[in-house]
Amino acid sequence: MEIWSRLYSWLKTCRLLNENQPEDGGFSDRELLKEAHLELMCAHNMFARVVDEEMVDCAIFSINAAEKRYNYLYKKIKQEYNAPSYSRQNTTALSQS
Repeated sequence: MEIWSRLYSWLKTCRLLNENQPEDGGFSDRELLKEAHLELMCAHNMFARVVDEEMVDCAIFSINAAEKRYNYLYKKIKQEYNAPSYSRQNTTALSQS
């Protein structure tokens, strides 16, 4: 049980479990990408520091999950950036300025 309490406190210090986050999903994709990057860095940090065999498996799982989340958000932002509607919005905004 001590392992889970240490993991919980570690996640809390990496701000993965932030109780003050709004529940309406009001985060932008770029904010989520920054959070995913922080999660990935914390997962690599955890892997570098664990010594218990069971926690090594947990750290590897955390790295894989964080990489998948980061890659998904990165691809989503890249697609939105390359979308024709994005360039029309920016062109319209520039012409109005």
